Amino acid sequence: MIEAAVVNMEVGNIGKMLGMLTRVGIRPHLTSSASDIADAHLVILPGVGAFGDAMASLHGKNLVKPLQDHVRSGRPLLGVCVGMQILAEESEEHGHHAGLGFIRGKVVKLRSNDPRIRVPNMGWCDLAVHRRTATFESLPENAAAYFAHSYHLSGTEDEAIAATIDFGGQRIVAAIEHKNITAFQFHPELSQDVGLDLLLAFARRHAATPLT
Repeated sequence: MIEAAVVNMEVGNIGKMLGMLTRVGIRPHLTSSASDIADAHLVILPGVGAFGDAMASLHGKNLVKPLQDHVRSGRPLLGVCVGMQILAEESEEHGHHAGLGFIRGKVVKLRSNDPRIRVPNMGWCDLAVHRRTATFESLPENAAAYFAHSYHLSGTEDEAIAATIDFGGQRIVAAIEHKNITAFQFHPELSQDVGLDLLLAFARRHAATPLT
């Protein structure tokens, strides 16, 4: 079983996420400790809530530099929901907020070109695989995942995008996989078999990675 430091950003209930991680062979350790992150092979940033609140939590716990050092070292990082968004350079949610800057782009408000489709985006959306990365190589063409968000990542590099969805006529980034960073805008813990399969593929990939 892989050990993982799960960062406690105090921005939502992550009990279901911890349970699903255990099911796929990841032993999660919920932590707010900089030393735990410094020692971890795998770090996971989950959360539900606002970008600014999540970043304030990281700064308040002095976790930004340990996360930067972790990513620079080449060790794997998984971000989920707001945990994906804060990997970006900045956000316009409730003002301007700087992110961690691990991936290029800005988090902006969802807008639909179809008046029948409303914000927030709540529910199941079909995933379009953009690149068959290690985590997404076996995902079926008709797979769907569960989303709950009002903001999305815009302006990231094309080669970092693993999957997208169509939202009111726009292509929205649903997942990132680039070098040692994997991130999901959707909730794998609420996405039933699809979420389980993606986390299992992610776990298997990093189980084969030598610990540092």
